[in-house]
Amino acid sequence: MTYNSTIRQTILLIAAILFCYGQADAQKTKKIIAQAKTGIKNGQAQENLEKAMKEYVKAENAMWGLLKDSTNHDNEKVWLTLYDAIQAQYDVGNEKLYLKQPYDTAAHFKTTSKMFDVLIAFDSIDAKPDKKGQPKLKYRAKHADILDFYRPNLFYGGAYYVNKADFPKAYEYFEKYLTCAQLPILQAYDYEHKDTMMPTVAYWALYSAYRMDDADKAFSALPSPEGCGVRIHTDRLLEISATQTAEAKEKMLDDRIKLLEARKSALKEQAADHKTSFGDLLKEIEGLMTKRELLTLDDKIVRAKYDSLEETNADVELITESLAEETRSYSAILAMLSETNRLLKCFKDEKSKIKKGDGFKKESTGCAVSILGERISLASVDGEGNLRDNDGSGISMKANKVGIASVESDGKLKEKGEVRIQA
Repeated sequence: MTYNSTIRQTILLIAAILFCYGQADAQKTKKIIAQAKTGIKNGQAQENLEKAMKEYVKAENAMWGLLKDSTNHDNEKVWLTLYDAIQAQYDVGNEKLYLKQPYDTAAHFKTTSKMFDVLIAFDSIDAKPDKKGQPKLKYRAKHADILDFYRPNLFYGGAYYVNKADFPKAYEYFEKYLTCAQLPILQAYDYEHKDTMMPTVAYWALYSAYRMDDADKAFSALPSPEGCGVRIHTDRLLEISATQTAEAKEKMLDDRIKLLEARKSALKEQAADHKTSFGDLLKEIEGLMTKRELLTLDDKIVRAKYDSLEETNADVELITESLAEETRSYSAILAMLSETNRLLKCFKDEKSKIKKGDGFKKESTGCAVSILGERISLASVDGEGNLRDNDGSGISMKANKVGIASVESDGKLKEKGEVRIQA
């Protein structure tokens, strides 16, 4: 045997060993995924919510374990099973809320956050180009709809932690809400222009960062190097508001309630469709089962009708898979319907607490914005300090009364004061 042939055989042997190892590893991964899916199904069949939760957490941990292996990073089944396990935990929290059972609010919001983390991470895998160089985007539209639906919970999670004075956690939720506007998976929703909650959430993110004493998070630009104070910069809109009228707040809540009512109606229709489809499939499989019983009455019939029996078995298997998929879809719709009802209740409760007839428009609310400094400058300029002269540029002031005066520190008019207005 020559030296070259020995080397060649050694390489082939190593390749065979690696192939067998890879096959064994792949089989192990499939087994773990199958066990996790079975655990999720077992949890869904459980009447005891605590036992169901244990099944879901076990399935989740198993999938995180698989993702520690880099060879599983692009495995769709791992990510989708992981999401199903986390979604199931969220549904348990919702069910406890509906049944008025005690549940961990912080854990519920954490589950929402994990749902976002998983689907956003998976989207980068879903967007990978295929052999032809085109992105698949098989799941993007479906997952985008899910994230858009649960996104308000990120704001409520932040509000929850503000009330707990846990400002780092609050900032984490508010930031996640705001950064959704830049995510490719959610670009179609155009949150920057269409989400009226963005300025409110941005304020609470700023407030949380301020309470954390974290300038890097509080401001999009660091304090200027000249040491002249703090500079707040934004590429879009910086809005400082005192408060809303009772009427404006009521209208805002009415708009949200109207949107949720429309979504609730749509979800009810979808649920009814899935229920009808499930019933049709059930009738079909019952007919096939009856047919299979007739084809297996004795050995003679089996031999004579073997082809028909095989075809019936294939149909049963196909419809069983369709039933499983229909069940999952129906469960997901019911979960979304439950969440919609929860949000509706929150907004309606908030609306019921609005005080009317309090003379808001005539009496002082005590709200004010003050700007104090040795030298105050207002200029309509761009980011480089260039004076803007395009249509729409300028500075405007609106108020019932406007006063401009050059005064002494005691409030008296300055004897040689100066006020200039030029145009």
